Amino acid sequence: MEHINNQHFQVSIDELGAELSSIIKDGRERLWQGENGLWNKHAPILFPFAGLCRMRVDGKFYQEKRHGFAREMKFTVIDKKENSITLGLQDTPETLLRYPFHFLFQVEYRIEEGIKMVYTIKNTGNQIMPFSYGGHDSFALTKPVEDHYLLFEKEEEFTALLQEEDGALNGKTMSFGSGTKLDLDNPLLKDDLSLLLKGIQSRYVTLVEKETNQKVCATSFEGINNLVLWHPGKSKIICIEPWLNLTDPVGEELIEFKDKYGVINLMPGEEKVLVRENFYF
Repeated sequence: MEHINNQHFQVSIDELGAELSSIIKDGRERLWQGENGLWNKHAPILFPFAGLCRMRVDGKFYQEKRHGFAREMKFTVIDKKENSITLGLQDTPETLLRYPFHFLFQVEYRIEEGIKMVYTIKNTGNQIMPFSYGGHDSFALTKPVEDHYLLFEKEEEFTALLQEEDGALNGKTMSFGSGTKLDLDNPLLKDDLSLLLKGIQSRYVTLVEKETNQKVCATSFEGINNLVLWHPGKSKIICIEPWLNLTDPVGEELIEFKDKYGVINLMPGEEKVLVRENFYF
């Protein structure tokens, strides 16, 4: 376990998955700590894709679990200062059996106004490298999820994509109106379901308590236009998850990975940088 801090934050990072495991701001824990035993993660990184994704490369299928392999692998500390740390993951013989590309994936956590996260993905091979990414950050709450709303910076159409039991999109949708406020007393935030919003315009959302209109937390996600919301059981937690790709639609298994929605294709030697930041009030 690695640690960074300043006068307001004490942050712990697990080398396994380069996952944030604790964020204490001004004496209070802001990450989910598994209080009800239904979910043992905190903020896993989803790479080389998010959700259910059947990976087909040049006609060959590669077996991969939901949310990819990065969350299960040990990262190496590359650089560390009092208030920042950079960790890296490279391809291995094991990853090449699951994802046939050479890569370098670096994650930097930096304490600024909030917790800034910089993801650098580099193609270190000699062929085009398709990849995607998703965040799965948890936010610990003091009140039930349904006592909050999510405030978007821009007007949105809140049309959620619906899923089959295995997680595949089934082509159906459910509308929750439009505007800048999404009420989290929502049927898709119950029974371990997910609320998937595709193609949103906002790049900043704020979680707000209904009764007091007090801000709880916020997150920014430049360059990412899908948002997934989830929470386990009756827990006082909300996961706000910016995803590049979305889980596969039913019947999409024959599409090449490089051609799927939300997948970025890097040329040899090219890199992509994604920057996000979480804020706590």
